[in-house]
Amino acid sequence: KTLDENFKETRTLKDGLEFKKVHSQLCKFDRFQQSVKNIWDAEQASADETRRLCIARTAHLFQQ
Repeated sequence: KTLDENFKETRTLKDGLEFKKVHSQLCKFDRFQQSVKNIWDAEQASADETRRLCIARTAHLFQQ
């Protein structure tokens, strides 16, 4: 493998790990509940809605 190929693989892995770290922090429900309370009452949100918003917020953070 070329150095460039190795670099790309390493970068992808690092990005993946960073994504997982951000995602796990974002999805800790006590903090997540604070971030959604202005949108809806988190306790009334279905699990799917909560999960979907969490993924959307994670994707948004990850793109910045």
